[in-house]
Amino acid sequence: MELTDRLDPVLAIARETAHDVDTLGRFPTETVDALRTSGLLGLTLPTGAGGLGAGPREFARTIGQLAPACGSSSMLYLMHVSAAMTVAANPTAAPPPHPSPPAPHVSTTMPLPSS
Repeated sequence: MELTDRLDPVLAIARETAHDVDTLGRFPTETVDALRTSGLLGLTLPTGAGGLGAGPREFARTIGQLAPACGSSSMLYLMHVSAAMTVAANPTAAPPPHPSPPAPHVSTTMPLPSS
């Protein structure tokens, strides 16, 4: 799958904003918007789910080009694709009807020896 036409505009924006993103510690909104517009947020999702249907090689190439342009954007992209694939693997799973009960308290400290 050829991704150059989709990826090149994303890389240009990522390179342009990376310094500001890292210096100010801000969210790379412009790059994420470009990823959305390009369709690359759905790179590895099945075409039936609205994705591009690409595989791990295309994903590795994409992340490999995005990482040098903007490390923060590539980390977010990696997390997004991982989460999206998890949801796509089980699209009919319903959330639990209510939160799980709290776990019992477990102490992680050991008592001090008495003198």
